[in-house]
Amino acid sequence: MSKDTFKVLVEMLKPEISRKDTNYRQAITAEERLLITLRYLSTGDSYRALTYYFMRGLTTISNIIATTTEAIWIVLQPNYMSKPTKEKWISIADRYYTLWNIPNCLGSLDGKHFRIKCLPGTD
Repeated sequence: MSKDTFKVLVEMLKPEISRKDTNYRQAITAEERLLITLRYLSTGDSYRALTYYFMRGLTTISNIIATTTEAIWIVLQPNYMSKPTKEKWISIADRYYTLWNIPNCLGSLDGKHFRIKCLPGTD
């Protein structure tokens, strides 16, 4: 991810993930919260590994990842993954059937599909 893209994403998420400083501690910045979450999502590192990398507590890391991923969904979902209408679902299914000869398919993961064989004795 480029620096510019990161900055745009931070600005979009800042209202959702920013916390206020208190008399007892400075809040973790929105930039660091997003950085921790993106590191977790991109590398699959454990929370324990992230605690050492970012020098934050285990509970802090887990709370940051939970709240930031939820904020990413809330902010980006309407623009990038809007809820399909009935007509859109039918269009998606027709496209899968046209391109791949797979009836009643609404999506795939990683661009792969698997053939499933019936078990012996089932019709």
